Amino acid sequence: MTRPLLDELDRRLIGALHLAPRATWDDIGAILSADAGTLKRRYDRLHEARMVRVIGQADWGMHSTAMPVHVFLDITGETPLAVLDRLRGLPHLQLLAQISGDYPLYAVVHAPSDTATSEAIDRMFSVPGVRRVKALPALSTLRRGITWDPQFLTETERAGLLELTGTRVEGTATATPPAKPLS
Repeated sequence: MTRPLLDELDRRLIGALHLAPRATWDDIGAILSADAGTLKRRYDRLHEARMVRVIGQADWGMHSTAMPVHVFLDITGETPLAVLDRLRGLPHLQLLAQISGDYPLYAVVHAPSDTATSEAIDRMFSVPGVRRVKALPALSTLRRGITWDPQFLTETERAGLLELTGTRVEGTATATPPAKPLS
């Protein structure tokens, strides 16, 4: 199947789905001044052509009591790919990648507990070719699609979608007191 070319409405639809992925076709159609049925058909066409996809992310607490840890590995006497291949068998690795710089390998460890996280990182030290391990806790999730704005929308459309989702427009500060006293 050949991929269809994106026209202006396709791009605006993609931009709208970035900002309001749970909105109804009717809501998106009202903001984009397009027919809901047309938007649904265009989405289906783009999905069939594998030009768009839906990705979900489970909350950390659903499978672990520990935070993920970003691990940077320095190597010695081996090629990065050789060490990377040895690391594949370690438990609780969610991501393993070759990068560049002082630490040419990168991994994300997300184990079911803090103890299992420590054990997984400790095992990395024993992998032949690993010289140094730098582990940093993930303090928040990695950027999600909604934080990237492809800038396919007009400011009016963007504001309408953000209002629809209840998201504040960036740069708008409020001084609303907390719902309960701080401790």
